[in-house]
Amino acid sequence: SPMQLFRRDIRRQYNEPKMFAPVLIVLAATTATIHAETAFCEQLIECLVKARTKNDECLSSHMSMSSRDAKHECRNETLHNQFKQLIEQRTAHYETCLRAKAPSATPIENAKKKAKCDGIMRKHPVKRDSSPDERQTRRSLKKDKKRGQAAQKSCFRDARKIKLQCSQLAKCCSVSKQCRDTSGIDMKITEKKAEIKESQRQCRAENNGRKVGKKHKQDQTRRNKIITTSTMRAE
Repeated sequence: SPMQLFRRDIRRQYNEPKMFAPVLIVLAATTATIHAETAFCEQLIECLVKARTKNDECLSSHMSMSSRDAKHECRNETLHNQFKQLIEQRTAHYETCLRAKAPSATPIENAKKKAKCDGIMRKHPVKRDSSPDERQTRRSLKKDKKRGQAAQKSCFRDARKIKLQCSQLAKCCSVSKQCRDTSGIDMKITEKKAEIKESQRQCRAENNGRKVGKKHKQDQTRRNKIITTSTMRAE
């Protein structure tokens, strides 16, 4: 009857919110979990960008000071540029892979590990903007060699801290291991390191040889003067 149909419609409308409420709660919880897992990977990417920027800053100051150092004459710029390009290639591969796979990151099931990762996120918020201290460091590196050396050590120390933070975040991003497969580039980097080391060894050996030869020549000249002076006095 029309009355029965009316009552049935009322009951359906009344029950629908109760039926869908648990589903909505589950969807909300799932969305929050996915966002949390993606957040770990996103913060890792931000950390890697900050680490790269800091490392470039330190290397730039190192080059500025090395140009005034006697050891700089043994620096093979071609080999060092090739080495830098390989490092950049490896970093770019890692970051690109993370950006692509971050949306598919899986939840951390271990409660203890999840709490630890949450702590890392809170303790080390990543900021890409250069702080006043970093800008001051860059200026101080250009003032004088003594102050520059101290600031340079501080710069590399800060860079290591950022890299450590990135390595901690990498353990919280489930797709990090998948993106770490850079064995081909790693092999080239190892070979280039050995090539740079051998180039420096040969250069220093040649420089030492020239110094020894120069010293020997100076000693010989000194001895000849002594002999000449002694002969003149004897006459």
